Amino acid sequence: MSSNAKLTAIPTHIVTGFLGVGKTTAILNLLQFKPDNERWAILVNEFGDVGIDGALLKSQQMGGDSVYIREVPGGCMCCAAGVPMQVALNQLLKHAKPDRLIIEPTGLGHPKQVLKALQAEHYQHVLAIEKVVTLVDARKLNQEKYTQHPVFNDQLAIADCIVGTKSELYEEGDAHRLIAYVQQKKMTTEPVMFIERGQLALADIIGATKHSAQASPTVPAHQPVFRSIALQQLPNISVINTQLGAETNDGYTSIGWQFPSTFVFNRQRVLQWLQSLMTEQRIQRLKAVLTTTEGCFAYNVVENEMTETKVGSSAESRLEIIAEVIDEHWLPELQACGEQTQQQ
Repeated sequence: MSSNAKLTAIPTHIVTGFLGVGKTTAILNLLQFKPDNERWAILVNEFGDVGIDGALLKSQQMGGDSVYIREVPGGCMCCAAGVPMQVALNQLLKHAKPDRLIIEPTGLGHPKQVLKALQAEHYQHVLAIEKVVTLVDARKLNQEKYTQHPVFNDQLAIADCIVGTKSELYEEGDAHRLIAYVQQKKMTTEPVMFIERGQLALADIIGATKHSAQASPTVPAHQPVFRSIALQQLPNISVINTQLGAETNDGYTSIGWQFPSTFVFNRQRVLQWLQSLMTEQRIQRLKAVLTTTEGCFAYNVVENEMTETKVGSSAESRLEIIAEVIDEHWLPELQACGEQTQQQ
């Protein structure tokens, strides 16, 4: 789209799903379908105040200079009357003037409110809302903390297209359980799709949404409240943005850190520490982009599963944890996984 062209009917995709379902991986796969002559924009919403997904997307450099990324950290972007989302979206549209827009709400956000904001009058001629895509890991359907969670079910209920992710890890009956759950709840008339390793195809999600959120009752907005906490820092370690997000969504809390470029992690120590977190079941979700002695790696931990992916360089290391209870030992343990180096 040329810099002077009027913004109109931009194909807009909402890719939603609960914590750790693989939204960012799916979006990275979607970027592979971007024509060379198009400009795409991505609006990423983070539950915590330390942006991980945006840093990961930027580190992968998918699409080069023709992909624009904007982050909205600190809780659901549609809360507080939708102001954070509107400001970020308006800035992104003005700067990128995209041919296609992808929106990734936080895994604990309110999808109906996101859709409602996008269908507001001032966006009606600017955005053309495509199918709302909800990603779900079918293996989680045997856990009541998912099936009884209102956000989890709202994400499925608003979907035009439901996609079972990580199907390469399913056991017999997992896929059928998701199909039966969707049919029982009458969530969508479209067949459930299943993908491996986030390989979502653009052709599978093309088509206008059937949902209108304008008449939906307003979902009570959770106001993010932040309070600082005193965490012991080891000598000669410079850690910035140490803060705790007080309870914002149904008992979940986030805490995150940004480490300067001079702090380098020992990869093996990091892996051992992450393994200990999983063994002790101390977290719900962990995301990180870390500079290590063996390169820059992205880490994803969901309950008892971990993935490690080598990515392009990042200006600083970032890590965020979502849990029901924050452990004051996490920062010292994390700091013990690395060392301060001399600034080059």
